[in-house]
Amino acid sequence: MRAKERLGIMLLFLYAFCFISCDKDDDSVENIAIMSVSPELVWMRDSRVQVMVCSIEGDNEKLYIAPNQIEGFEYNKGYDYKLKVKVTPLENPSTDGSTVRYELREIIFQHKAPFKIQLTYAVDAELKSIIEDDLRNTSSYLIGSGYVFEELSKWTLVDADYTTLLSGMYQRENDPQAELPASYKLLPPNEQIVTYVKWTLIFPSGSEQMIRRYDAIITQIAGSSFSRLWFYEDLTEYYKTKYPDAGVKGVVRVQRLSYNNR
Repeated sequence: MRAKERLGIMLLFLYAFCFISCDKDDDSVENIAIMSVSPELVWMRDSRVQVMVCSIEGDNEKLYIAPNQIEGFEYNKGYDYKLKVKVTPLENPSTDGSTVRYELREIIFQHKAPFKIQLTYAVDAELKSIIEDDLRNTSSYLIGSGYVFEELSKWTLVDADYTTLLSGMYQRENDPQAELPASYKLLPPNEQIVTYVKWTLIFPSGSEQMIRRYDAIITQIAGSSFSRLWFYEDLTEYYKTKYPDAGVKGVVRVQRLSYNNR
């Protein structure tokens, strides 16, 4: 009888220990989320407050969070971030409208944000499809890529995983009096033009230097204080020579550059 009693007491003790341990584990469980943070701030509507545009991995909804709202995180404009954060619902939300508390657990990565490229073109020619096919076949390396511009006149072309594709130096030259080629009217910017600058990208290719010249149009992004770069190339004469029987009148290729492809 005593043996049975001792066995019962022991089982009761083990059950109680297990219950307490599980309860402690439940209390220590953190609601951890992987958060992406945009490289630029945006203005909230009807407000003078600028916020970060964030997203939680596995959720397509955008979050608009003040730069100081993630505890332990220091935001720097111009960088892409991926963070591990603890998310805690607030029982008594503050008057600023925040319903959750964010605490930084880890910076998974922090990269100088590339100006991502959206490549477009326009063709005015009798045999338009021939020119368009050639443009698609010779421009594919740009798809999904982005430029990183450094302060010391350096540039790097990276892919979606930040792997370097090309790099070199660049020069900028203001020429507000210069007239833009007529072909650019085939694909004008859909934003307010601020200024026009010539950009020259120089990069080594084997034993030689390659030079790419662009007419850079800078525009104002609607509803924000940020600008955008448009790299224009007039390819009219090039395609008139390459396809003399195509009836080429105008060809323009444009790289639309922005942090988030807006």
